[in-house]
Amino acid sequence: MSDQFSLSGSWSTTPLGGSTSLEPVLTTSINESTTIDRKMNVLVVLTVDTAISVAFGSLAGVNIIIVKSDAKVKMKLTSSDGAAQTIPVDSVFLLICESSDITAIDFTREPGIDTNVNVFLAKI
Repeated sequence: MSDQFSLSGSWSTTPLGGSTSLEPVLTTSINESTTIDRKMNVLVVLTVDTAISVAFGSLAGVNIIIVKSDAKVKMKLTSSDGAAQTIPVDSVFLLICESSDITAIDFTREPGIDTNVNVFLAKI
């Protein structure tokens, strides 16, 4: 059964100097919505310093990834385009990629720091 995935809100920056600052206020609305075929949420608990792979279960590849971590981790993503990329995540990461599947994800914690990583995965 399909679901509707929605992400809405905005991001903005405001100068700390107040109205006398010459820096511009920047703001952008976010309103993403798409139909997803399958989804899963997994908690990855990192208690060792070696990389831990995320099991995709019935998802062969995913197009939406949302990561929330309680400490800094290194996330390695592999896509159907072939290359693996390591990305530092220190709190939140979001990826929506409609044209390529992410086929593998693993996480490595900072040495000696037990870390919980909540991962949402969805297939478009």
